[in-house]
Amino acid sequence: TQIRKGPAYTERALFLRVRADGSLEVVNTLGLKDGGDPVKFLDGREQLSPADLDAKAAGNCSWPSYSSVVLDCEQPKVSRYNADTTGIDCCRSEGKVLILATMHDTYEIPSESQVVWVACKDLATAHELKRQVALKSKSCMAKTCEYMNREVYDGVDRAGRILIKMIELVGMQRLEPLWNLKLAIEMVPLPFTGIICDKFLYWFNNVIPQPLPQQLRDFGRDYDHHVLMEFAEYSEGEVKELRRSLDKFVSAHPEGHVQYRVCQGWEASRANLWRFVVAPAFRTFCVGRGMQGLSIDYALPKNFRDYPALPEAQRPIANRWVYSHFGCNVYHEDIVYAPGIDVHAAHLDVKHSIEATGGKLPAEHGHGTEYKAPQDTQERWRRMDPLNVMNPGVGKTSSFRGYSDRPAHLDGCGCH
Repeated sequence: TQIRKGPAYTERALFLRVRADGSLEVVNTLGLKDGGDPVKFLDGREQLSPADLDAKAAGNCSWPSYSSVVLDCEQPKVSRYNADTTGIDCCRSEGKVLILATMHDTYEIPSESQVVWVACKDLATAHELKRQVALKSKSCMAKTCEYMNREVYDGVDRAGRILIKMIELVGMQRLEPLWNLKLAIEMVPLPFTGIICDKFLYWFNNVIPQPLPQQLRDFGRDYDHHVLMEFAEYSEGEVKELRRSLDKFVSAHPEGHVQYRVCQGWEASRANLWRFVVAPAFRTFCVGRGMQGLSIDYALPKNFRDYPALPEAQRPIANRWVYSHFGCNVYHEDIVYAPGIDVHAAHLDVKHSIEATGGKLPAEHGHGTEYKAPQDTQERWRRMDPLNVMNPGVGKTSSFRGYSDRPAHLDGCGCH
């Protein structure tokens, strides 16, 4: 989500591969002065210092020239996606190697930051905001740039207030046991246990006061498109320059077409939480309304500035929650279907529609056993794991040893 850094990528890593003969191969490109035993070296360190680095070691610790990729809003290609085969084997391996350690570029904590909520009348204006403000230049760009449509705003308001309040009260770490309890209840093999928690969250949602300040609530009522940006002082004067660009952008449009609010203190925290709780609020919304839900993530070409058209003739869509890591044009979409719709079939239709626009699905969350990986990605996995003992079946590949089409114990038995 950080515009400057890009997707998880490194050429400096320590990982294990399984060779074709079943032996393990240790791959060490970390570039540490480890004396030839990187595992022992790392086990004996609480932290590393520049003195531990081998100055002769080469290799990028983040996506090379990613800022040039993300700033080019005219390119007809996506900026990042899960099946990209770029990089060494640990990058987007989806479990085909065992990663022990990786090294990544980081950024200094900025001396100042501002969370800005911008409301736009139409999607085209939101895209221009991204281009002219968030992606102004390599030396002056927003730290984050997140998009939400009206359906997301309304859905979180109707199904996410309790979760926002709980995170505020107990914090993320202390919330985990409560979340695990919810999951445990949902797995109990009794009637209604799979939905009772979300029904409760939906029924009692409006007991909690609306967490956003009045101006942001007005934005939610009056505008269909929302962009949540964080401006950060990575270089002197960067926040001021971004604010000047934003003011210039607003003044270039008719009055009321674009409005913004700089969120301070608790407002900034709640604005970020509003975006953070979208996914769990979507499940609560669907369960509460007695509807079905489909959640997907996809990357669109950088020059694509609309929602992808989705097929609805046979499987009508009741509601589209569209939210995005806007800077790189990577989207998450939660789609609401009425009971009785074949959601699996709809999922396949949606995938084909997104790919027809030049998009890639999945973009972030992996292929799992749900999505068929592209042929070049499958070939990369076969090279990385020739015996198919690491995460077999991923990307709809074979689940059997050596990528066979049947279990090894049936070979030579004449069975079909």
